[in-house]
Amino acid sequence: MIADKIFSYFTEDKRFEIFSLLSDSSMSLNLYIFTLSLVLSIQ
Repeated sequence: MIADKIFSYFTEDKRFEIFSLLSDSSMSLNLYIFTLSLVLSIQ
């Protein structure tokens, strides 16, 4: 499943990278929310 591949990408290390990106830019936050809602709609 596409969702499984996306979630496997969000390992602990990646999660720290993502949160550091989120603190840098609201653009990253919008992208993260979009990706999350996309994953939820796929499931």
